[in-house]
Amino acid sequence: MLAVLEELVAKSPVCTSLKNGRARIDYFASNTTRSVAINLGNSGSLVYSTDRQNRLLP
Repeated sequence: MLAVLEELVAKSPVCTSLKNGRARIDYFASNTTRSVAINLGNSGSLVYSTDRQNRLLP
């Protein structure tokens, strides 16, 4: 999972702005199979993938 959020929403361990973060979201989504991208408007974006997950675990 990769999330890029507005600094007012949550502090990030890596300094990224939403403009630069959108490129990261697009890269992650295009290079990960079975990914779902969610745009949170001005608050940020989120991408989730079940790739590399153990299907026997919840």
